[in-house]
Amino acid sequence: METTIKATVKPKRTWWRRVLKWVAVAGVLLFVGVLIWGWHVTRQLRAEITRIRDAGEPLVFKDLEAGSPRLEEDQDAGWYYNAALALVHPKGIIEALEPYWAAATRPASQPSAEQHGHARRILERNRLALEMFDRGAALPFGRFSLDMQYGMGPSIERLTVVRSAFKLLSLRTREAVGRGRADQAVESVISSFAALRVFRPQPAVIVHISGVTCRSLLLTDAQAVLNLAQLPEESLARLQRVVQDSWLDNEVERMVLADRVYGIAGMRSDLLGLVDEQAAARLAEESTAPSMPGGSWLNPIPRQLALGYLKDMDRLLQASRKPWPEIVAAMNQPDLARSTLGRLLVPSITRSVVLTGRSLAQVRCTAVAIMIRRHLITHGKLPDTLAELVPAHTDPLPADPFTGKSLIYKREAGGYVVYSVDDDLRDDGGRLERIEGDSGLDSGARVRMSKQP
Repeated sequence: METTIKATVKPKRTWWRRVLKWVAVAGVLLFVGVLIWGWHVTRQLRAEITRIRDAGEPLVFKDLEAGSPRLEEDQDAGWYYNAALALVHPKGIIEALEPYWAAATRPASQPSAEQHGHARRILERNRLALEMFDRGAALPFGRFSLDMQYGMGPSIERLTVVRSAFKLLSLRTREAVGRGRADQAVESVISSFAALRVFRPQPAVIVHISGVTCRSLLLTDAQAVLNLAQLPEESLARLQRVVQDSWLDNEVERMVLADRVYGIAGMRSDLLGLVDEQAAARLAEESTAPSMPGGSWLNPIPRQLALGYLKDMDRLLQASRKPWPEIVAAMNQPDLARSTLGRLLVPSITRSVVLTGRSLAQVRCTAVAIMIRRHLITHGKLPDTLAELVPAHTDPLPADPFTGKSLIYKREAGGYVVYSVDDDLRDDGGRLERIEGDSGLDSGARVRMSKQP
């Protein structure tokens, strides 16, 4: 009799069950990993904001104005500047300025009587705006906003009006120069320099570049004033003072701080839960522009972007505190931008440093050009070297911001030129106006005088 032995056959596990198991394990591990990453990023972001606050660095735009005196309304120049901007009629200003710009580079091309008349009509149309600018110039600066807290769109609209206003102020100065009215031209350009204060409360990159552009326009106006024959010593001293005061020693640092403030406003939905109640209230009060989506432990990507941006801005801030000319190399280091947001935003900041250096060079050259003109009044002749301007008991003359060496001074037929070699570090012989086919330019001030004062 045969015995039948039955073997137990284990059921086969289907492949999809194994896949499902490993997917579940991977999902759990991924979930735990995201939680750990989110906790770590949140902890780092909170620490970075705490470090900024403890260092006394600004979190909101109002912090940039810390230390500014509180003024009564009738002593606040900001009120007059707001009124002036509301009264500006921009139509026709640029067209009226064009013949005066042409005359600045081609002395033989002087505005015609018809063009002078057109300029005067534009000035008369904007008479009330100009009056408000002049009233503001005589007062301490107070409350003023370029609307950065409302977002980029409103700020650009506001800046467009501001730039038109500075072209209007320039037109008034150039028209007075064209008619040989030295006293009116000096008062006009001094009032115009005072208006540069509107760029200081919120000097983020776009505002800073606009301020640099407007200041360069006013510096060429000051050089045009120096071409006039009858300029008293007192007027020249005042003009030199406002030119020098138009530059702040920490301009690049303030630009980086302000741009970081603007970035913090954009990421405030994340930061409100990471800062103390007082800081959260300040962020919520000032920041009315749309905010980026917030993150969490389950979605740490927005917080990682914010953290990377703040780290990049801190490296930029350290570089911005270098003196000239070291700041140029420090702000152009390739490893400053390491985050995704940083690679998008940091290059615009570093490029603006060269523009700022050129503006500083123009400020210093114009101030020295005024010193030379004052020397001419006192001694009856132009100095042979810049060393003649500096008695032993005074401070050294300002240096070229791109080299740290002395500015270059040359006497020319009918005048003189003071210049910096610019960021290419090449002496182009004092060529300040671009000629077709040439690539090199210097930065500085050229004075052409028709006769000796």
